[in-house]
Amino acid sequence: MNNFSKHFNLPIFTHKEIEFVDVPVDRDVKLFLDPGLIEAGTDDFSIDCMAVIKSYFDSVFHCCQARDHSKLTELLSHCNEPNETHLGNSVAHSKGRGASKEILLTMFSGLIDQGLFERNAVIHPSDVYVLAPNFDKDRMSDVLTNILRNLLSQFTEQQCVRHGITLSGIRKGFFWDIESSQWQEGQWLSPVAYGQPILLAPKSFVSRTYHFGTSSYVSKFLLEFRQRYHLDNHTELCYERELRNGHHKLFPPKKKEIKSIEFTGVQWKQQAANFAYTNPDTMRRFGLERERAFANGNYFMSDHELDLLLYPDRFKSA
Repeated sequence: MNNFSKHFNLPIFTHKEIEFVDVPVDRDVKLFLDPGLIEAGTDDFSIDCMAVIKSYFDSVFHCCQARDHSKLTELLSHCNEPNETHLGNSVAHSKGRGASKEILLTMFSGLIDQGLFERNAVIHPSDVYVLAPNFDKDRMSDVLTNILRNLLSQFTEQQCVRHGITLSGIRKGFFWDIESSQWQEGQWLSPVAYGQPILLAPKSFVSRTYHFGTSSYVSKFLLEFRQRYHLDNHTELCYERELRNGHHKLFPPKKKEIKSIEFTGVQWKQQAANFAYTNPDTMRRFGLERERAFANGNYFMSDHELDLLLYPDRFKSA
């Protein structure tokens, strides 16, 4: 694997020695910018990035609530897949097939048509990948990269200066400007590998999977709601168990049983969206649980986890 450090001859042996993800420069690695981790960061850079993310999504959500499709199209106009981070699902060279204006417009229009914004069921960037079909960690990561391009470019320049890497290229692109609340075009000095500019990401910003996604929401709220329904109504799916004191107690059906009986063959994101529409407060509660969990620091990738993924010949998993 031709990592950034190897390509530029840096004496790097583990991620403990650096602040960035040591991505391969000739392919993508299955890591993704995670809004939950960025929000959980307490350093100034994380706080600045989260302010930009909030500004952008506040503008998008406002358009969705107003059903202003023209303005929404403009806001989504610079969200094509960025290849320069080498993060994402492409297994060979970066392919540029991630987020796009057309895909995102269809996705947000679907949430609008379901009335989720009027019901205040979508209030946080993370709510989008919980409820929106055809929108996963790869597309969210692409959107975040685009809106954070200015700050990530500054971070890349700083890291290159720190490690003595020549900034031999110029990268041009759009980024979300928090002052004007609109897209701006900028250009930045950049390291170059194989003729392409490289954009580095802080190692604290990435994850292999998004925690608190659709399945978590479904399990915590929809399925527990159904369990309470069955228990309150003493349905035939409930079962009785004898306790140690000899008394008998009625228990709700297991979640997997409810899934197999009530939700066979369903689209879980649609089920999540339907439930969020009728129970919008659950999304706020889910968000609070997510924030508390991330604030505890449990979901940040360790240096060792990054080493195992990005230096497979040097570090072997147990």
